[in-house]
Amino acid sequence: MTDQVVLTPPQVIGLLRRLRWLAAALQAAGTLLASALPDVALPLTPMLAIPVALVGFNVLTGLGANRQAVTQTTVFIHLGADILALTLLLALSGGPANPFVSLYLVPVAIAAAAMPMASAWVVWAVCAAAYSGLFAVYATMPAGHHGGGDFFFLHVAGMWLNFMIAATLTTIALVRLAGLLRQREQDLGEAREKALRDEQIVATGTLAASTAHQLNTPLSTMTLLVDELRNEPALSPNVHADLDTLADQIDQCRQRLRTLLAANADPVPSMRPIRTVLAALLEQWRMAHPDTPIEADFSGLSSQLSIQESPVLQPALANMLDNAARSAPGSPVHIRATVANNQLIVIIEDQGPGLSAADLHRAGRQVFTSHADGHGLGLVLTHSSIEYLGGEVRQSNRQPRGLRTEVCLPLSRLRPA
Repeated sequence: MTDQVVLTPPQVIGLLRRLRWLAAALQAAGTLLASALPDVALPLTPMLAIPVALVGFNVLTGLGANRQAVTQTTVFIHLGADILALTLLLALSGGPANPFVSLYLVPVAIAAAAMPMASAWVVWAVCAAAYSGLFAVYATMPAGHHGGGDFFFLHVAGMWLNFMIAATLTTIALVRLAGLLRQREQDLGEAREKALRDEQIVATGTLAASTAHQLNTPLSTMTLLVDELRNEPALSPNVHADLDTLADQIDQCRQRLRTLLAANADPVPSMRPIRTVLAALLEQWRMAHPDTPIEADFSGLSSQLSIQESPVLQPALANMLDNAARSAPGSPVHIRATVANNQLIVIIEDQGPGLSAADLHRAGRQVFTSHADGHGLGLVLTHSSIEYLGGEVRQSNRQPRGLRTEVCLPLSRLRPA
């Protein structure tokens, strides 16, 4: 679970400043009311100076609010000022015997709900220390101020113990509830992000299906033109070689279109050995990238291991190989596959510059590209395809350079019963 706060520090400061206005007014009113009661002697001037100081603190911090960065440290300073003001008021008006000592729970609750866990426990410790320090004031008070002898002391000690229990339980409960709320917000954010990504993919899939039908005509036209050009006697051998390459590329396009159109028409995919599936993928990829050497290691796969053909698995792996080739043109790309913990694990490594921390975080989540000739959709489609198969894609930078992409797929989804 992340330690990210639900409220930002500026929002917490805004809440504390509004509560401080109310606290200063109530403190001043309460002090004046208590001093008017018979047989109650309070140091009126220093006690009224405390809410006035809080008002001044609020004014000063409000004037500098737009010029200074607000951090968790700023929140802690504001809470510290409030705890100090409360402690001084209590010290001047009965110490731990003052019934308003329970107001220490307010900063404890705010910190537990709005600050990271470590900061919340620091605020708890500060309040506990301040409350405990009030007993030094209690010990110096004349006996007439806390009549009742040992029994009254037990009552005050019980109030202290009650506060410790209440503050501890409040901190534990609110930290836990705030953590659950943070996790819920994170889950909702990821769900919204996934819904947006799925919407983009659905739109892309609809467009791809439509385009697949429309491309048949131009591909047929190109095939006819290539055949006619081959019959021209005046063409040099080099041109004939280029025409052969062009014909191969057209055949690849037609084959991929047939695969795309057949994906929705074949309700019962056949089973094929995983080595055969990966070998066919590499053969097609090498034809499309003749200038990029690729080193494959499938020794960790049993020749008896078969999987159900999927229309999304090979394109997803091909996309990752394409990205690896573009990251370091001309450098070799490494691919290896093995089975571990009932999962098919495919690892692709390149010798490119890798990805920044920000790009690693958003890779597959957002449409972006680090290549001048890229559109940024391939990695999103790849992640979505692997997730559709119940797997996940992990990416990390290699040392001293390069990117490592690891695809983990559960065999239970590749070999349904």
